Amino acid sequence: MKRYAIGVAVLAVTGSVCAQADQWTEAEGGNGHWYEAVYVGPNLSWSMANSLAIQSGGDLATPVTSEEDNWIISTLLSDDTHWGYNNNYAFGPHIGGWQNFDSPDYSEPGGGWEW
Repeated sequence: MKRYAIGVAVLAVTGSVCAQADQWTEAEGGNGHWYEAVYVGPNLSWSMANSLAIQSGGDLATPVTSEEDNWIISTLLSDDTHWGYNNNYAFGPHIGGWQNFDSPDYSEPGGGWEW
């Protein structure tokens, strides 16, 4: 099976803030963190996205609530260029979650997920 990925990493920026970052303010009900969607080209692997985030002084975003997830999507990822489609499957940006194939509870599609 051929796999496709698009080159977008969603970064949770710490320290110095990038010019393109958006803050989910506490006044909005957020956590005060800054986020940025970075498009770097097609076929970006999760490992490459993670390295990019670390090199930029951040981490891949790890939304822990549906509110945070919805804010990230509506604020950063509403642009169709951040999403790819192939044979009725949607592919989206990389976030901090990853599937550990060596995990004792690994199974498809829901096992072995870690942050």
